[in-house]
Amino acid sequence: YSGMPFRHQLLLFLRTLTTGMFSPVMTLLLLEKGCELGGVPLVIGIFGVTVVALEFPSGVLSDTYGRVRCFQLSLLLRAVNLGLIIAGFGPAMMIIASVFQGAAVAFSSGSIEVLVLEEAVRKNGKIALPTISRTISALDTAGIAVGALLGGIVPVLTGSYWTVAAAAGPLVLFQGILD
Repeated sequence: YSGMPFRHQLLLFLRTLTTGMFSPVMTLLLLEKGCELGGVPLVIGIFGVTVVALEFPSGVLSDTYGRVRCFQLSLLLRAVNLGLIIAGFGPAMMIIASVFQGAAVAFSSGSIEVLVLEEAVRKNGKIALPTISRTISALDTAGIAVGALLGGIVPVLTGSYWTVAAAAGPLVLFQGILD
């Protein structure tokens, strides 16, 4: 038993679930949104570069302004990302959406996990770290797996790949409510 509050478990699960939803359909989504097949790696690469570029600054901001605020910022960035995917079209718009997605990932990773770890140590001491770390890993794995299943099912049911972003939107909103 990790002793982690259910609300934190749900936040961690939903965060990776919304990420996992895009795993099976990202290339198809980008093609549907007007990217050429050769441009897909560029859009995905810009996402990765954005995460790496913002990982350190997001950690500093999380330490300076608070983990909860940074997590809330990550949710706002993710909402903008999803809005751009839903409403936008063309490679330039998908690149911009990718930058927002990368920023959301960077601000999320340095905030919510650390908040959960710090709270566990505060409550139970450093002895809780292995259990909390295993719980976080299990929640991440479950979220990605369930998200990937949902990401594959949503386009089958709706006939369109952009609807994965529309399905992820309420989950991001719900995380904001839980926070």
